[in-house]
Amino acid sequence: LFRSLGDAPNLLAARLDVTDRDQIAAAVAAADRRFGGIDVLVNN
Repeated sequence: LFRSLGDAPNLLAARLDVTDRDQIAAAVAAADRRFGGIDVLVNN
């Protein structure tokens, strides 16, 4: 799915281990930098 959407400006895909707090913090920080926060989160 990510590859089919290309570099969509309204999409941030993150692969991380949800048991690793540092990875979670990094993903949240990336979303905050790109969008100013998180409105919707899809965990698949």
